[in-house]
Amino acid sequence: MGFFSEELLEMDRNTVQYMIDERDRKNEELQKKADELQSRNDELQSHNDELQNRNDELQSQNNELLAKLNLFEKQLAEQGELLKQLQEKI
Repeated sequence: MGFFSEELLEMDRNTVQYMIDERDRKNEELQKKADELQSRNDELQSHNDELQNRNDELQSQNNELLAKLNLFEKQLAEQGELLKQLQEKI
């Protein structure tokens, strides 16, 4: 009877060790996937930062162009007013 108990005990140890090895293997796979996802996330964040910088540059250029447009519209209105005054004198 002792022989079978020792064999069962050894089987239980082997089963536990197998389960531990499987858990460790799965943990390693999950860690590898997590590392890959973190790397991809870092790449996307870097790309997003570049796009945000470009967007800021374009917004700045847009603001400059709007300021110039407003100035030109003001000058055009002034010239229109001068033209109107000249026509009234004629």
